[in-house]
Amino acid sequence: MENRNDRINEELKEEINEEDINSSIKRHIKEGNELKRKIIDLIEEQNEELRSQNKKITELIEEANYKIRFMKMKQVIEEEYDSEETTSTIQEERTEEVSINRR
Repeated sequence: MENRNDRINEELKEEINEEDINSSIKRHIKEGNELKRKIIDLIEEQNEELRSQNKKITELIEEANYKIRFMKMKQVIEEEYDSEETTSTIQEERTEEVSINRR
């Protein structure tokens, strides 16, 4: 009788241990899933921040490119103006020389 009780007790302990193990596994899986969700949320947050930074960088690059184009156009216009002014001055000087030579 005692042997039978011991065996029943042993079986009950094994069942309890299995339930504890299963319960522990389920708890760990749940905790793992919660951690995975938190990690995914953090990654999504970082991605959104990076997208925002990329957008700002792109806007700054576009603005810089616009300013560069503007400065190049301004330089070309100034060079053309200077060239026209020089040509005009040379023509005026030649006209004066011709007029002086005619006198």
